[in-house]
Amino acid sequence: MATSTTELKLLFHSTRLARSVQVNADFGKIEQLLKLISTPSVLLGDVFKTNYPDSQSKDLIVAMGLKGMRRGEMTAILEAMGIAQAGGGGGGGIDTDQLKMKMTSVFKANTNSS
Repeated sequence: MATSTTELKLLFHSTRLARSVQVNADFGKIEQLLKLISTPSVLLGDVFKTNYPDSQSKDLIVAMGLKGMRRGEMTAILEAMGIAQAGGGGGGGIDTDQLKMKMTSVFKANTNSS
């Protein structure tokens, strides 16, 4: 019986440790998002590029949406970053129509989830 109690205690502590690690990781992500949202709009593009080099434009659009930015402001920042280009041109960016569709889908997803 002592072995079983010891095993249960060990299992409890390892589960507790695993939860603690997961919570700390999640809070780290939340903290980064809050820092991004609190960044002045003028600096948002540069901060995003620096801190999230592997992120996609969708992530930036979500952050700008949480910031309460208007579509025009979002488009201006994305165009300045070279992600969206007016006139639907090439150059590795996405065209403005695709950008509008992405922003609309992100807003709909955020609205439906709340």
